[in-house]
Amino acid sequence: MNIENKLRVVLIYLRSFDHYSYWNPLSIESLIGHLKGKLSQQIYVHGLDIREKEQIKKIDTIIRNYDVVGFSVSSYTLEVLQEILHSCKLFDKKVVVGNQLATYLPDSLFEFFCAHSDVKKENLYMLLGEGEETIEKVIKKIHAKECDFHDIPNIVYYSGENGLLHTKKEFIDLKNLKFIPSYLDEINPEKTYQMQLSRGCYWGACVFCTRYSFRHNKRWQSFNLTRIFADLKEIIITKDANNIEFCDDEFFGGRKNENLIRAYCIAKKIKELCDQRGRKINYRIFTRPDFIFNKDDFEQNKKVQRLLFFMKKTGLARIYLGIESGCDSQLKRYNRGIDLEIIKGALKSLQEIDLKFDSGFILFDPDLELNEIIDNIKFYKENDIIETNQWFWRPMIANIGSIIGKRFLEMGKEADLNSMSIEYSYSDKIIQYLYEITDFESRKTRNLFYALKSISKKDYDYEDENEYNSIAHEIVKK
Repeated sequence: MNIENKLRVVLIYLRSFDHYSYWNPLSIESLIGHLKGKLSQQIYVHGLDIREKEQIKKIDTIIRNYDVVGFSVSSYTLEVLQEILHSCKLFDKKVVVGNQLATYLPDSLFEFFCAHSDVKKENLYMLLGEGEETIEKVIKKIHAKECDFHDIPNIVYYSGENGLLHTKKEFIDLKNLKFIPSYLDEINPEKTYQMQLSRGCYWGACVFCTRYSFRHNKRWQSFNLTRIFADLKEIIITKDANNIEFCDDEFFGGRKNENLIRAYCIAKKIKELCDQRGRKINYRIFTRPDFIFNKDDFEQNKKVQRLLFFMKKTGLARIYLGIESGCDSQLKRYNRGIDLEIIKGALKSLQEIDLKFDSGFILFDPDLELNEIIDNIKFYKENDIIETNQWFWRPMIANIGSIIGKRFLEMGKEADLNSMSIEYSYSDKIIQYLYEITDFESRKTRNLFYALKSISKKDYDYEDENEYNSIAHEIVKK
């Protein structure tokens, strides 16, 4: 079938031009890959990553050529979304909206679209959670010119006199997702490509985390190895990448032998592909301290360490380790399921094989006490890991979909649609004062840090004249 006779779909990834958070378009890349694999005979699908404000001026011209327009709306992107909606015509389009804001605040986002665009209510669909199977079913109905969507899980849509209808929530079984992402970028070996070989976390109960709720109460699950190997081949051989960041919520899925075997097979495949092209690759992963060390399982600790050492030889350059706190009382309050003994055991294991790591950290939480700040500072100094920290002064964000977010909602506080979070004050007035001072004094350093972090990512804009980005670029070059 010619393109002219197919349903034309464009998926648009939004990012903030002002906030320091890091953005990558893997969400729409995954959807596009799935749609191409499943519906290539019926539809033509294209992806658009909004990296620059200049693109917004041309977006109406682009959208005119499509029947279905999709938006991936993460936190802090409403300003960009509003500007796009004001600059284009959607009255004759079907519009699908996904990602975080659509998942956690679908009614509010639905109203936002209606207030800022000419989209018809009956043509607007919010997709909740992981969207591959959901968008496939919605697109099929649109292609068939059907009007009843009540049997599609994980959507919110306008059903006439009944108003907004919320269909039932179901998690997606990753074993059914056989098609790899369709990466938007051209071949560039110097970029760091984001890949995802699994979703969720085997713990999934931390008070600040939203991954468990985003997956509709499903913990860690891996894609099948056939898909994983095809994805690795696409990035290492076709894209000729030198750097990969596996942005899995947690890479391994646990310490059982089956998890270790899976990771070994992945590392072995990476080595095979690198040998095939004649050049190694550097890659990074995310995990928890209790994957590396368990105080009651010395034998498995050694197996894990040997696995990590093998992965290091295949290109594993750095682990992002979710420490989050150096204080036992705070770890318990965070419901991390670990204590300082486990964290110190994990650090020791990594140091023994000289494997570099970054440590995730959340210093400020609503119930923080002064003695806990002192304990955290002491922990960092004693373990000499200040240089490995992502951002020591980071506050806990009370996001919708997290346990801490639910706590504040039950107290009658309202969520901000743009940030997807709830503002709160600290229980201790002294802590509140310290946080405000720290936040103000560290603002410039914090922005510089995130600019440095962004330079290693594939979508860093070297033409950006932002003061902090320019300084960071010069530091990295030196």
